[in-house]
Formats: sequence, structure tokens, C-alpha cells
Amino acid sequence: MNRPAVISRPVLALLLGLFMGAAATVALGVYTLEQRAIRDTTQHLLEHIDVARAGSSLVHALQRERGLSFGRAGSTDGHFDTALEHQRALTDARIAQWLKKAAPFLAESPQLDRTADNLGSLEQIRSDIDDRLLPARLILDHYTGVNLALLNHISRLSAESTHTKTVRRLTSWHSLVMAKDLAGLERALVAHAYAADTMPGLMFRRYMQVLEQKYAYLDIFRANATPRLLEHSQNVLSSQVIDALQKERLWVMKNAGLPNALNRDPRVWFELISQRVDALGRLETVVVEELEALIDARNTRARYLMNRCAFGVAAGLVFMGALLLRLVRRARRQALTEAPRLSLSHGRR
Repeated sequence: MNRPAVISRPVLALLLGLFMGAAATVALGVYTLEQRAIRDTTQHLLEHIDVARAGSSLVHALQRERGLSFGRAGSTDGHFDTALEHQRALTDARIAQWLKKAAPFLAESPQLDRTADNLGSLEQIRSDIDDRLLPARLILDHYTGVNLALLNHISRLSAESTHTKTVRRLTSWHSLVMAKDLAGLERALVAHAYAADTMPGLMFRRYMQVLEQKYAYLDIFRANATPRLLEHSQNVLSSQVIDALQKERLWVMKNAGLPNALNRDPRVWFELISQRVDALGRLETVVVEELEALIDARNTRARYLMNRCAFGVAAGLVFMGALLLRLVRRARRQALTEAPRLSLSHGRR
């Protein structure tokens, strides 16, 4: 009668070690893949943030050109001619910088490609503005449309991350640049009104909508900003300019719809609110630097953990290989030991 096979304790220990080593190696392998995904995502974000930052810098130039162009459209005495010519040269330089940054991504991003095409039509728009062939409303619509296309690149980035802090920082950035663009739109509307010495009812309604939307975006910015950014925003945005701007806004509201009632120099207004827009731009720099530091830290940590985990996986494979080799050797010795015994038992029979 055959006795049941009994697995010795050393063999059981080797099998248990092999199982635990395999489980640990698989777990490390999965964790390595997770860290690799974080590394790739953060690297992708950093690359696109670089493009979006160049886009926001371009928007800053386009905002000023929009305001000067729209102000010029309401003027009959060449208030903004020299400033507009100078600004167009600055805008062209920003366009060249953005195109250089965006070039590697145009093929994979239809939105960026369409934005590049819209920028290509800017020269014709400028020519129509100079010849006074383009209605004032279309001047605003064209520049604002290009600005929104550039700024929407930031909002699309938030959909590419599942990291809560990163998404909040991106939301904060997008809200701030939208508020800045609306401040630029306010600059354009009032500059046109002061140049024409009147703000018609339709333009006034749009002006009030711009103010409402701007304050809403600033609220979103504050809700998602870090305490450090909130403190910095108070330092940057609190100044005597705010009081002066508020007086101008009240003046516009009081005299909107009345002919020849505004009686203001559009160039003084333009430079006054430009201080506010530039302050928002400086705040944006701090926001982006903080965002990049967060993402870069996650990228660095993911690279470090991925390398450590890869070493752990390699060590686990070596460990399992050593255990498997010991099992094979033990089985072979046992087989060699059992063979003479079996031969002797058969001989006795």
C-alpha cells in the first residue's frame, strides 16, 4: 500500500517564500506602472503649460491691441494711432513666440491648429480696421474669439489630470486669465465710449455684463487659490487704481446713453485700467509658477519611486529565481535519494 506523499517543512517554506515573492513583485510592478502614468501625465502637463503660458502672454498683447483698435474705431482725431502701430509690432513678436512653442503640438491638437489659422488672418483684420471697413462690433468679436481660443487651452488641461490639487490650480489659473481678458474688454469698451463721447444702450448692457462676469471669475479664482496666492492677490490688486477705476465706472453708468456727456480723455482711461490689467498679469505669473512647482514635484517623485520600484521588481525576480533553483535542486537530490530505495524494495519482492 502506497503511503501518501508528505511535503517537508523546508519545501513548504520555499513554496511560501516563492508565493510571497511573486505577490510582492506583482504589487511592485503594478505600482511602477501607476508611477509611470503619473510621470507621463505630469510631463505632458508641463509641456502644454509652457505652450499655454506663451498663449496667455500673447493674449495679453492681443488684449491691448483690441482695446487700442476699438478705441481708434470710436475716435475721429487719431487718439490711438501711434500706440496701435507700436502695439502691433509687440503682438507680432508674441505670435512668433507662441507659434514656436505650439509647433510640435499642432498636428495632434485641432484646437491649436485652428487658433494658428485665426492668427494668420490677423493681418487682413488689421488692414480692414485701418481702412475703417470693419464694424466696431466685429473688431471686438474677432480679437475676443482668438483670445478665448488661446485661453481655453488652459481649461482643457484640467480635464487631463485627476490630481485634485492640480485641477484646482488649473481652475484658478483659467479663472484669473478670463477675469483679465474681461478687464481688457472693459478697457476697450470704455475707451471707445470716451473716444466717441457716448456709450449707446447696447454697448452699456454689454459693459455691465462684462463687469458681472469679471467679478464672477475672480470669485472662482479666490475659491480655488491657495492661501499664499490669496494673500499675494490682495497685495497685488489693492491699490489707489481701484478707487480711480470705480469713479470712472460710476461716471459711465451715470452718463451712458446720453450724447456728448462723457467728456473724458480715452488715453487717460486706457493707461489707468492698463495698470489693473498688468497687475492681474503679474498675479498670473505667481499662479503659474506655483502650479509648475506642484506638477514638477509630482513628476520628480514619480520618477524616483518608479526607479526604486523597478529595482524592487528586479530584486524580486532574482529572489524568486533563487528560491525556484533551490526547489529544483532539492527535488533532484530527493529523487536521487529515493531511486536506490525503490530499486532495493523491488529486489526484495
